Order: sequence, then structure tokens, then C-alpha cells
Amino acid sequence: MELPGYSDLRPVGAGEFDERYWAVDVASNQAVLIRTLRGNAADERLQRRLQREVDASARIGPHPAIVGVQASGTSPDGVVYLVSEWCGGGALHELLSAHGPLPPHVALRMGTELADGLAAAHEAGVLHRDLTDASVQFTDDGHAKLTGFGVSSLDGGQATAALSFTPVHTAPEVIEGKEPDEATDVYQLASVIYTAIAGTPPFGSKEEGTATVLGRILTTTAAPLEHPDLPAGLNEILATAMSRAREDRYGSARQFAEALAGAAQGSSPAPAPAPPPAADTPPPPAPAPPPAADTPPPPAPA
Repeated sequence: MELPGYSDLRPVGAGEFDERYWAVDVASNQAVLIRTLRGNAADERLQRRLQREVDASARIGPHPAIVGVQASGTSPDGVVYLVSEWCGGGALHELLSAHGPLPPHVALRMGTELADGLAAAHEAGVLHRDLTDASVQFTDDGHAKLTGFGVSSLDGGQATAALSFTPVHTAPEVIEGKEPDEATDVYQLASVIYTAIAGTPPFGSKEEGTATVLGRILTTTAAPLEHPDLPAGLNEILATAMSRAREDRYGSARQFAEALAGAAQGSSPAPAPAPPPAADTPPPPAPAPPPAADTPPPPAPA
């Protein structure tokens, strides 16, 4: 594949709806991630979704826990694409699939970073609306970043005619047909943190069937996490963030971030290691990357 302005494109995987490439931005000589979307280049809805990611990134501005999105467009041969910063450590769902649950203190650090990023998005007038374990990227030194603002809304506006959501992390109010708000994003992030520690979503996996999972979300509460190294108070924090009634959750993502940071400060183990890299670790950044290694390097220290 060739794309004007970018060189040395190398495949680094594929998602449900896209192909992904490591590349070099010729103008800046920086490594970037290019996602080419499967779909009709003339599909205005797809174009709007990609542009929404660009607009949301611009509205939020640079933030250490938000993946910067640089551009979207259509290549000369009709391929729809999105360009974002290169993170290098893989997505959370990939790490869980390859290596199993994260140590609780690693997941807590991840959650604290993401909650701070989510608070910055909300303070900029941006709702995420579809936060999942696929929305979390890690840098090569183990820090977490939030991505996937393609169904976001700006200043509370309706982003799509019918909200796209991922059932296992869906908040009760969305199932009931109500408009999502900041408390909805808080619920979804708490669900993702729970999943990182438990290895499975709080109300069941998609293999159990959408109706079954949604029914549990509406009628039950998540079982407390059980782990010998679970930080004190974390179960209570996640339970509050995932309350069925959104008025019982934290009043803002900033309050959620502060609660998580407090739990992290109260824990006493040695600094947690970064999550292990994805199995198919791509080459390091420009200008002259070597081939990808066949086996991942050992986890980097925090």
C-alpha cells in the first residue's frame, strides 16, 4: 500500500473493521499508526466518523493519556484512512488475550491515567460514548492512552442517529434508550478496569449472548473482584462508578480519577511493571527501524 506523505508502511495487525500499518510521516519523520477502514469511500457516515475522531482530538488538545489523531482522508486509490500517533505497546484487549489479566496495581495505574484523560475530554466538551478494552492503547513504556472517539459527541450533541455501543461495557441507561452523559463514560471506564483485573467483563462475555449480558447489566451488580494483591478500596470505587443509577456514580470523571489516585497512593507494593508488549511487536520508530522481533522483549519497568 502507498499513501502520499507517508513512507515505509508495514502491516502491524487488523481490527474488526480496519487494517493497521506502522509508517513514517515524511514531513515530521515521526512514526505513526495508519488505520485503513473497510468500507465505501463514498460513505458519508464513515467519513463523518473519522472526522469526528480528528475533531475530538483537536478539541481536547495534547494530553499524555489521549492518543493524538492527526488526519483522516481518502487515498488516491479510494482507501479511507485515519492517522494517529504511534503508541507501540498494543491495545488492552490484545494484551488480555495474549497474556491474561493485568496485575491489579498495573490495572489501577492504567485506570488512573485513563480517568485523567477522560476528565480532560469531558472538560473540553467531548464525550467518548463507546469506551471498551479496545479503546485503550499502551505506549512502549507501559503508559495507557485512550482512543476511539469515532462515536463521540462534542458539547453533548448527538453524534449518530443510532448510538453504536459495545454490549459488555454498556451502561444501563444506554440499554434503556437514554442519552449518554459523563456518568456513562465513567461507568464504561470502570467496566474496562474491572475487565483488566478479572480477565473478563463484569457481566459476562459476548460469547454468552448480548441479551444475557444486557439483562445482567440491568438487574444485577458486578461481583467483587477477588485477588490477593487488590488495592484497598478499589472494589468500592468500581462499585460506585458502576452503580446502576447514574446519579449514584461519581459526579465527574475528575472525581473518579481522584478516587483511583487515592487508592494508588494507599497501596504499598513496589512499582508495578508495565504490561507486556503485544506478541507481534512492530519495529521501533523512524527513521531506520529494524524488522519486528519474533518474540516480545521482557516487560519494561514502570
